[in-house]
This record gives sequence, C-alpha cells and structure tokens, in this order.
Amino acid sequence: MQTYLAPQWRIKSKVGVVVESLDYTDYEKDNTDTLSLKLAPNSKMPQFGDRLDLFLGWDKLYFFGGFYVSAIKESYKHSFSIDATSINFNKELKEKKSRTFKNKSAADILRSIAREHGLKSKISFEHASSVWNALEQVDESDSALCMRLAKEYGCSYAIKNDTLIFIDRDIKQYKRPRYQINADSCMSLDIEYMVTKHFKSAEVVFTDKNGQEHTIIIGSGQQPKKRMSVHASTKQEALVIGKTRLKEANTAKTKGTLRALGQVLFAGGLLELKKGKSKEVHLITQVQHSLDKSGWVMNLSFESAIKGK
Repeated sequence: MQTYLAPQWRIKSKVGVVVESLDYTDYEKDNTDTLSLKLAPNSKMPQFGDRLDLFLGWDKLYFFGGFYVSAIKESYKHSFSIDATSINFNKELKEKKSRTFKNKSAADILRSIAREHGLKSKISFEHASSVWNALEQVDESDSALCMRLAKEYGCSYAIKNDTLIFIDRDIKQYKRPRYQINADSCMSLDIEYMVTKHFKSAEVVFTDKNGQEHTIIIGSGQQPKKRMSVHASTKQEALVIGKTRLKEANTAKTKGTLRALGQVLFAGGLLELKKGKSKEVHLITQVQHSLDKSGWVMNLSFESAIKGK
C-alpha cells in the first residue's frame, strides 16, 4: 500500500498564524510576488505591514520568501484571509520624482536606488559597468526607472526578500538554477512554437543631449535589418541598448504553461523539460503554488531562454 505524503508549510510571523490553505505566485520580473492565506479559526491575526516568512516542502521545509501583509479579508462567521506582497508598500518605490544621474554606471545607479530604500542589491548583467553620461528620471518612480533600465539592458528586475534583483536574461551571462521536469509527469502541458525572423543587423536611431538625431548600424549592415528608436544620449548608450534588442529579436520564440505536482522551484530559474529522448530549456516566468491538506500543485508559465553569442 502506497503511503500518501502530505505537503508541509510554515508561516513565521510575530503572532501565531495558523493556515488552512495558501496560494503563492512568484514572478521572474516586473510584477510583485503575492501570498494569499486562508486562516484557521484558531489563528491569531497579523497586522498591516507585518512580515510573513514562507516555508514549503514535502519531507523538509525550504524558505520561499518574505512577504508583508497588505490586506485582511473577512468572510463573516466563516473565515479570515490575508494577502501579502514581496514589497513593503510603506516604502517609497512608487513615488514619482525628478533627478539626473550623471557619469554613473548602470550598476551604481541601481545600487544607489537600493540603498535609498533600505534594500540589499543583487546585480549581475553584461553591461553593468556601462556609464551613463546623464540618465534623466523625470516624473518617474524608482520602480518605473528600474523597469525601464531592465527593458533596455535585457534584464530581469524584481524585489524579493528585501533585495533589489537586476540580472541578465541571457543565460550565458548569468548562471540560473535549473529544475528538471518530465513532460510525462505533468497534469497538463501546452507549448507554442513561433516563427522567428533572423536579423543580420540593426539600424538604431537616437537623439543626443543637444537634440541632434543620429543613426548607427549594428552588425553587418545587410538585410534583413531591424530598425529601432532608442532612448539614449550618446553613441555608446545607443549601441548597448541596440545590441540587447537585436539579441532578443533573434531568439527563437516559444511560450508555454504546465501543471504538475508541487516542488521546490522558483521563477527566474531554467526549466529543463524532458520529452522522450529530447530536452528543451526554457526560462520560467511565473509559478503559482497552491497548497492545502489534500496536496500541492503548481502552475508554471515559461518562454524562450535567451542564449547570446
């Protein structure tokens, strides 16, 4: 007779939080991780802004992240539930401001923003040392600025566990954890493979600080050529952004979802999907973990993993 192994979870908090079920959504970039808890009748109630540390596992517990209580919901005479996020919204990341970062590297700008908000930083990407002549932040929040830089440099930006994370999406530039899943063990699996046009070069248009428009060519200059307009004030800045976008455009495009038994796995890692004798590698963009006494399932979203030269 096969023994059923129930999932385990623990919530570490200031008060004794007793949980009947939970949903945890983990994003690779751009979105805030969320945790939703259904509390047991005998549970104590946390306060707004309280930190909750999440631990999950089967035979042993693993740390999945820290969250801050953002909402408390009551179903009268039935239950209470808690919503929490990976960002403490008491911080001012969403507050718009105007300033200029002069003669600073991209990494130094990001570290400066992290320090302002009392965050640690984890920064690793190909062009981290590239220097901005003048990076303008005009009526823009620090969070929006980080997202803009992430798009320009082809990076993942997120805040998790009180840490500003900014890492290269090119898997040859940053070593990500790998997770193996056999397609035959999935409850469901859907993948879309899309046609990718390969560009031999790029034509990049930018306007310098004097309002003068410039055009630069990346690559051989031959057709097919990708044309783009970028926000940059110098040729070097435009080159960095243009190379990133050309690399992204030439990456084979796939996207997919799967549903499987829960395991210790995080968004931002690489999915090694075994299909018969073949193996595909994808970037995990989102994971939703759902747990209750009956079991633990996870839903994954994934896409092409960028592999630069």
